[in-house]
Amino acid sequence: MKFNLTYGPDIASAPAGFKATVEAVATFFETTFTDPVTINVRVERGLTGGLLGHSDYALTGPYTFAQIKSALANEPHSGSDAIAIAHLPSVDPIPGTHAYYMTSAQAKALALAGPSDALDGTVQFADNPPFDYDRSDGITPGSYDFYGTVAHEFSEVMGRGRGVINRSSAE
Repeated sequence: MKFNLTYGPDIASAPAGFKATVEAVATFFETTFTDPVTINVRVERGLTGGLLGHSDYALTGPYTFAQIKSALANEPHSGSDAIAIAHLPSVDPIPGTHAYYMTSAQAKALALAGPSDALDGTVQFADNPPFDYDRSDGITPGSYDFYGTVAHEFSEVMGRGRGVINRSSAE
């Protein structure tokens, strides 16, 4: 996995450690996940409303349960993954007419979508809370862990979150 990071113009005035921390999180994910995909993420500051971070991401679909299960089975996986895949139901466990959607980054990782230079997501961070940019000595009391905040937002772009199901009104 590779992160292609682009930065908004407001990053030039970011505190020391901001970009280094963002890039450290990207490196962590790049070395943890082995899918041969590039995830395109824009990083911005200036988020308001009391939030530490926020992510916006593209959704792709619709996909059927069978498509997703087949994509999972065709991915290289560990022994634990193989056990989990073997225990998936043979048919969609949710009755009725519906479709599944996922982030574009997740669809790339499952080979349900091909490579693309299109933006997979934008992550924004507040510029006024007391972020601690160096977790090597612990997080300063009264501060927020910026590394953890970045990891949270990146993982949402990658597909972590609740499932997205579109149910038809016929149900």
